[in-house]
Amino acid sequence: MSKPTSGRAGQAAVAAPPSPKTLLVIEFDREELACRIAEHCMGMKRPAGRTPKQALSQFPPDIRDGFYRAATASLAYLQERSTAGRVPS
Repeated sequence: MSKPTSGRAGQAAVAAPPSPKTLLVIEFDREELACRIAEHCMGMKRPAGRTPKQALSQFPPDIRDGFYRAATASLAYLQERSTAGRVPS
């Protein structure tokens, strides 16, 4: 309960309770993100019924690793901006 504070003569003002903080939890799948990056970079679509890991396995290891590195860097950037309390642009 809020503690009354002094207001104008004969009136009591009530301090507003502190605003609650909102917690937002978002889970990102690094393989899904890597697959989506690959789809956009290569102009391709994942074959129907394939998991991200299965789809990425079709690329040579050095290319596939690049998509994983891009996904990891993207997630690090999102975390950095979220921690700073700003919306990424």
